[in-house]
Amino acid sequence: MGKTVPYITRSDTSSVTSTTTAVYGTSYEYKDVSTVLKITPHINDDQFVRLKIDQQVTKLDAASQAGTPTTLKRAAKTTVVVKDNETVVIGGLIDESSGTSIYKVPLLGDIPLLGWLFKSLVTTREKTNLFVFITPHIIRTQADASDMFKKKIGDAGVVEDGVIKLYDKKDRDKKDRKKAEIKEAPVSTK
Repeated sequence: MGKTVPYITRSDTSSVTSTTTAVYGTSYEYKDVSTVLKITPHINDDQFVRLKIDQQVTKLDAASQAGTPTTLKRAAKTTVVVKDNETVVIGGLIDESSGTSIYKVPLLGDIPLLGWLFKSLVTTREKTNLFVFITPHIIRTQADASDMFKKKIGDAGVVEDGVIKLYDKKDRDKKDRKKAEIKEAPVSTK
């Protein structure tokens, strides 16, 4: 998940007069700003899985200027050993940031001293913790692969009213029963 940000790599200018400069060509390079997780598994004879895990989070610096974005990059590398079908939790890449913004009424907020009656100072704090839950499954046969595929399809979330809701068999059965009751309801004609 992330986005691609344009970086100016070259800007060609020419001087029209001694006080004005015209820009006639700009080259951009696009770089990804996202969260990246790379996992390399190795299976040993005792059915343990050794996972080499590389986590990288890149985000835009809020203080960067519009034409020259600055990115902040955090990375962590680790290796864990986990048994087949066991879950391992990896914590790390904790980020805490704060910022200050001034909201004001145009013109009235610029009046010396009295301007504070027409503006407010807002301080925000944001704390982000990245936790990764990994459950490796060793697939030995084609039947294991088919079973895993069916399980993942059954566990897949569905989108309802713009919100992703996880599959809940009880809720799905209730909905199916209500649909069946509506279809079976007697129709009266007069």
